[in-house]
Amino acid sequence: MTQPRAIILAGHGLNCERETAFALQQAGARTEIHHINDLASNAAALSDAQILAVPGGFSFGDHLGAGKAFASALNARLDDGINALVDRGGMALGICNGAQILLKTTLFAGAGVTLAPNAGGAYLCQWETLRVTAASPWLEGLSSFDCPIAHGEGRFAFAPQALDRLKAAGGDVLRYEGDRAPNGAEDALAGITAHQGRVLAMMPHPERALLSHHHPDFHRQSVLAKRDGRDLPEFGPTLKLFENAVAAL
Repeated sequence: MTQPRAIILAGHGLNCERETAFALQQAGARTEIHHINDLASNAAALSDAQILAVPGGFSFGDHLGAGKAFASALNARLDDGINALVDRGGMALGICNGAQILLKTTLFAGAGVTLAPNAGGAYLCQWETLRVTAASPWLEGLSSFDCPIAHGEGRFAFAPQALDRLKAAGGDVLRYEGDRAPNGAEDALAGITAHQGRVLAMMPHPERALLSHHHPDFHRQSVLAKRDGRDLPEFGPTLKLFENAVAAL
């Protein structure tokens, strides 16, 4: 099987590129980390890529709003290449700050959605259970899984009728368990898609839940597994999210 080529963006405050690359490598992709400035000067590097990942971080220090400055750079310098990647059947993933960025690119043009400051104004850093509530190639075979969140602007907010349009298109793919969003997001949304589910913008961090020992309940689970005479898997369920992208391509 040919390995899909995945490009992970870096630079200007993004700081989860290595974890995201590692997750895609474990899933079977051939990964390359590119600083946005280098990629912009060699836009042809996108021409045979099949996956684009925009990782988490604090691009440009969240000045002007989370993700806005980085998205402006993408729209000005790499818009054609990114849209061509998706148009030819490629996949795109934005995680946390990456989601804030993707929502401000032309991939979500006209969607009427933004990521607003958390309800209550507090930065949130905790684990949450997510439910898969609509189909996406990224989420095939997953029903629920745990992920950490770490953001101050992660509240999905919609223009009038925009949420109804998203639901009609099947883009409302991830919700917080119990329909209770810790950040106050509309409809308890944690992630949405565009382009037939191939572009996923999600606030939780699946790359930070990749290995079983990342989970805060790992010690208890390892004691129970040892008592039962079984081994815990090396990887948690979020590996499947990245494996799904490779399988789809």
